[in-house]
Amino acid sequence: GGDSPVALYETEDGERGILAAGPLAAKQVLAAVPLRLAIKDYDTAPISHLVYPGAPWSVRLAAQLMSLRRQAATPWAPYLAVLPKSVPSPLAGFGWRAVKALQYEPIEADLNELVWLATDARQQMQNA
Repeated sequence: GGDSPVALYETEDGERGILAAGPLAAKQVLAAVPLRLAIKDYDTAPISHLVYPGAPWSVRLAAQLMSLRRQAATPWAPYLAVLPKSVPSPLAGFGWRAVKALQYEPIEADLNELVWLATDARQQMQNA
């Protein structure tokens, strides 16, 4: 509705997301999802063959999504059908020099974490 703090968007390339529809207050709730309706990372998920021990929640959640996508009969099928087939990464589209040239600390920190996650995952999977 018109009083929602967020709005949905979709780009020409099919990328989707949410954005602030106006000014936001500190600690303002933007959306609430009951836990029973959420796809979540949990320790007993049957995905141990897809992840390495100690994998961060983001890796475990990605593995959970991949596992659910492979199931023919899952209540998540309608949701999974509209997820993007891939997630664009700045590391795939730009060289490290171009990324460093941004000189914007928050993005640089995010990209450093992304590089660490990718490198750590690669090393962990090779050692498994």
